[in-house]
Amino acid sequence: MEVRISLDALVATIKKENASSGNKKFNNKAPKVLYTDKPLALVLLDGEPKIQKIRIWMLKG
Repeated sequence: MEVRISLDALVATIKKENASSGNKKFNNKAPKVLYTDKPLALVLLDGEPKIQKIRIWMLKG
């Protein structure tokens, strides 16, 4: 199957696609990378973190 399209139609289509997709805002910044050479634990949170005292260790976490 062969598809034919004129160059003018192709350019117009590309311009239209670029104009409609230009409204989207993407964050392409690199994420902050943390490095340590000491052992640690990765804690995954499901939802907003809740800050409270940990009485056993006398810490706030």
